[in-house]
Amino acid sequence: SRDWSSDVCSSDLIDGKIIKADTAAEHLWSSTPERFLSQLDCSFLIVAHDRRNDRLTLISDRFGSLPLFYSSGLGTFSASSSFKRLFDQRGAGNSASVDPLVIAEFLYFRRVLNTATYDRNIHFLSGATVLSIDSAGAIESRRYWSINGSKLGLSRDALAEILADELRRSMNTYMSDDKKFGLLLSGGLDARALLAAASHPLTCFTTTPKPNNELSVAQEQARRSE
Repeated sequence: SRDWSSDVCSSDLIDGKIIKADTAAEHLWSSTPERFLSQLDCSFLIVAHDRRNDRLTLISDRFGSLPLFYSSGLGTFSASSSFKRLFDQRGAGNSASVDPLVIAEFLYFRRVLNTATYDRNIHFLSGATVLSIDSAGAIESRRYWSINGSKLGLSRDALAEILADELRRSMNTYMSDDKKFGLLLSGGLDARALLAAASHPLTCFTTTPKPNNELSVAQEQARRSE
């Protein structure tokens, strides 16, 4: 068996069933890890170290929902869930190389796109990515999943029904242990869709500095869901 260590940051799910880190690691070292990874239907971040070959592997979930930033150079590799921590480590203006185009991108779009960050030497691990670093510092990156565009020929109503079914399935999975759940409910479409897809009533919370239209919409949606 492979001599390995791993850290799975959240429970992994396949078809709604929780799998253990040991099981996940065995699949990761198989000849077809991409097939296993493409079945994981949850938020996760896997960090695995192959001691035998001295190889570090970082794996993000499909949408990169758990952020991870990394930097390499001068014989070192660093990774953190905090961009600021890596930025400070690099010198925050000394060895750091601030990218003005990314700052302009953030000011215009209110977000940073793709894998770029404010520092040219710090990168974001995008979704559905396997990033491997060997003992010599060589980095290899590959994707194990991509969005299936074969359904684009369906009507808007058909696509909406598929989305609704998937939301209901996801909410049923996360609410399957019969605990009490709460929802941070805004007036936006995303939160309202989760509320509508919930398998049983949720306790809703809305924060706002003062009464506004968003609060009114959230209150109305919460009353309708009772």
